[in-house]
Amino acid sequence: MCRVPVVATAVGGTPEIVADGANGYLVPPRNHESLAGQILRALAGPEQLKQMGAYGRQTVADRFTFARQAEQYCRLFEQMIPAAPPGPDLTSQEQKALEAAKAAEIVTETKDGPEAVVQETIDACATSR
Repeated sequence: MCRVPVVATAVGGTPEIVADGANGYLVPPRNHESLAGQILRALAGPEQLKQMGAYGRQTVADRFTFARQAEQYCRLFEQMIPAAPPGPDLTSQEQKALEAAKAAEIVTETKDGPEAVVQETIDACATSR
């Protein structure tokens, strides 16, 4: 991770990641004057940029690890799919996660099969709790 603060437009999921003034700057969409002005202001404070970059890297490291994403998917799966009876070789938890993953179209066939992806997700979720 680069430890570089960003200047970005406040659209979509960007405000969830960029804390304005903490790890970057947010500007209104479709406003090139505001974007250019904020870039110039940011470049005028190199020490602050270093601090913001370090904070941005820490934000990503804390919030976007595989274990954290797996935990969030587990919560989503638990909300989406009611308890399902187990499949032939899967526990009920694995079957539930597999059905949710297929419904969300995030699991495709792999050489180890979708069950391997589900088990990896469940394992990561279990170790993160």
